[in-house]
Amino acid sequence: MALGNVAKLLLRLKNLVALRHKSATEISSEGVPALRCAENKELFSLIAQISPVGIYISYVEGSCIFVNEKWCSMIGLPREEILGQGWRSCIHPDD
Repeated sequence: MALGNVAKLLLRLKNLVALRHKSATEISSEGVPALRCAENKELFSLIAQISPVGIYISYVEGSCIFVNEKWCSMIGLPREEILGQGWRSCIHPDD
């Protein structure tokens, strides 16, 4: 990832952290759960993007729902081919 992109991601992360520290009176009580959910999703996305390790998430039955770019580069397949059951193509038939 280019250094400029990392700097942009870190700035977004800093803004998210600052938003988490707003007082409860600045955010309506109805908006707090939705805001926290959106913040958590964006925070995870940022961490996954800048992480030096591969991140893979799947449902219990094995359907892949998320991989980060590092995981894709480690496996050598684009995200589109990995999601769902596509990741199975990386497994040796005898395994």
